[in-house]
Amino acid sequence: MALDALDQHVLEVFRSYADPAARSTVNVGSHLRSDLGLNSYDYMALLDELESQMQVQVDMDAVMNAQTVADIIAALKQARGDDGRTDALAAGGSS
Repeated sequence: MALDALDQHVLEVFRSYADPAARSTVNVGSHLRSDLGLNSYDYMALLDELESQMQVQVDMDAVMNAQTVADIIAALKQARGDDGRTDALAAGGSS
């Protein structure tokens, strides 16, 4: 799966909050608690940072049900109105 700019940015933010031992292995499939060692405070601070940077508000049901980094990326894309296409496709390019 090719990662777009948003995916890469979200991964960097997650790496900054992850347990230091887990930072180098953070990927879209990383489990928020067991792989990244995020506690509830870190998780909410991370989400607040991403929402502020993107100027969106993520659906709280999606936040509470999220298990992986990919789940958060999907919720952020939904909040900003993305339709799931890659940046190249959304810009009219082809894959």
